[in-house]
Amino acid sequence: MPISIPAADSLHDLFSLKGKVVVVTGASGPRGMGVEAARGCAEMGADVAITYSTRQQGGEKNARQLRETYGVQAKAYKCDISRWEEVEGLVKEVIADFGKIDAFIANAGRTAGSGVLDGTAEDWNDVVQTDLTGAFHCAKAVGAHFKERGTGSLVITASMSGHIANYPQEQTSYNVAKAGCIHLARSLANEWRDFARVNSISPGYIDTGLSDFVPQNIQHMWKDMIPVGRQGKAKELKGAYQPSDKYIIDNRIHNGRGSQSPAAPPRSSSGEAARAGARGPQLAAHPQTAGSPAGPEHPATHQPDALAAGAQQLAVGLLGLEQRAGAVDGWLQRHRQAGRRRLGRARHQGRRRRHPRAAGSIAFVSNTSQCVVLTDSFVAAPNVYFYRADVTSSEDVKAVAAEIRKAHGDPTVLINNAGVGHEGTILDKPEATIRKTFEVNTIAHFVTVKEFLPSMIRRNHGHIVTVASAASFVAVGEMVDYACTKASALAFHEGLTQELRYWHGAKKVRTSIIHPMWVRTPLIKPITDAGSRFRQPIMEPGEVSAAIVKHILSGNSGQVIIPGRVSFYSSLRGLPSWLQEIARGIGSRDLKRIRDKKRIRDQKRIQGHS
Repeated sequence: MPISIPAADSLHDLFSLKGKVVVVTGASGPRGMGVEAARGCAEMGADVAITYSTRQQGGEKNARQLRETYGVQAKAYKCDISRWEEVEGLVKEVIADFGKIDAFIANAGRTAGSGVLDGTAEDWNDVVQTDLTGAFHCAKAVGAHFKERGTGSLVITASMSGHIANYPQEQTSYNVAKAGCIHLARSLANEWRDFARVNSISPGYIDTGLSDFVPQNIQHMWKDMIPVGRQGKAKELKGAYQPSDKYIIDNRIHNGRGSQSPAAPPRSSSGEAARAGARGPQLAAHPQTAGSPAGPEHPATHQPDALAAGAQQLAVGLLGLEQRAGAVDGWLQRHRQAGRRRLGRARHQGRRRRHPRAAGSIAFVSNTSQCVVLTDSFVAAPNVYFYRADVTSSEDVKAVAAEIRKAHGDPTVLINNAGVGHEGTILDKPEATIRKTFEVNTIAHFVTVKEFLPSMIRRNHGHIVTVASAASFVAVGEMVDYACTKASALAFHEGLTQELRYWHGAKKVRTSIIHPMWVRTPLIKPITDAGSRFRQPIMEPGEVSAAIVKHILSGNSGQVIIPGRVSFYSSLRGLPSWLQEIARGIGSRDLKRIRDKKRIRDQKRIQGHS
């Protein structure tokens, strides 16, 4: 039988709780969501029964203040919601004292202090028994009363942690329990559809005191992930707990993508309130908040090259990604050397047109994020900062690192992408050119990692990404020095991973390596100009940047070979030598044919001008 339509028409009457009795569990704290929910109900005229588990003095004090401030009846009851008999007894006692229960706010809960591996089975059971089974106890105990009366409203405090996996804290038991609360509410909304309404509320980071034990550096990280730059106050949520609405059932309000701040009033009197702190990657160790001073400015005065454009394209690619579970914080660092030609400007321009979405529906607000790029400057979004450095020089990198730390804090993600490549055989190339290839493609990795890795090790948190090449596995003619450096990049990645794990004990500092095939940049223009005559895969810069971004956001270490259809390349060196030679020969013949045609065209052009 459908729930009746309310007789009231005015907003005040619709939200009035005069003559109603509301139970709020977990309302003994001085600044928690429970006591604020109780205050909100009392403000609207409800008599309130609140519960405490161990803080009797706090519960009785809050009940007394409710009576004195709002002139309603209020009483505190002892109840451990993890114990069925206590919840069952609570419902009976409240009905005996107040005559009925019109609404029940199942708010009591606890946080998790460890992950699955670090915690004990008892730790897991304690959290799930309180947060999920406790909500079930409340629902079962009061549900029979609602059914008997033919009316009622149950509100369950869930969490945005039921929708995502929070970062960086490890709280799997809490996340699982709150996800269960969300589905419990959905299921009960269907099961009780003939006599009661059921809703859940999913707050984000709210200053209730339950997280006071969390280290300040992690709490600062939380604030960096919240668009308005602060945790919400419990009083800002009390409107969402109002059980007076006559129609809203299992309504979900989401502002996790920047559409609503934690300070904004809820869009519904009940339902699943949104979490404001759940945005995606944080592109600086300490992003600026709206109105804060910007970091060092680097006006767009230099001619952009393809690498700089590619660096910006990857940066803005990060800024434009949608929110995902387990958001990853960090910043993006890229480099420039004279003569380098990498990810192209055209793709960069395409990404920049998409960037304004970050200020609206994207996982985070762009003006609270920063992206640091080691390159020379050009026109870019205001939240991208440019630093020019010779990445082969430890002194130069150290100096610019000091600038970066002063403006943004220590980086948590380092992408070593700097690279050069030159045409010609071993005999054709000058020694200086070969040395430059090794300095930029190999030595620079050691220089930047020695500068930025120590802070990651201290925090046991960070990500080193090495951009290598398919040439790590297959060496062909006319790019021997390049292939040597990319093979060394693979060795660098593998050795760094072992040192972090066994020498430094920093297992949570991630290491990844990316092996792209040919990428359509000015560096390989003769190849791309050849069109169909070149039979190997050629990718667009956006494909490479998307793969890098996707892997960073996964939060995992690993090796990525792109496009995926050539992932077998990593196994080539395990094949018989004759089969390896066939693979290298195919690549070398293709490359030599294209390069020879280019040289012929160049000679004809020179002769034509002579």
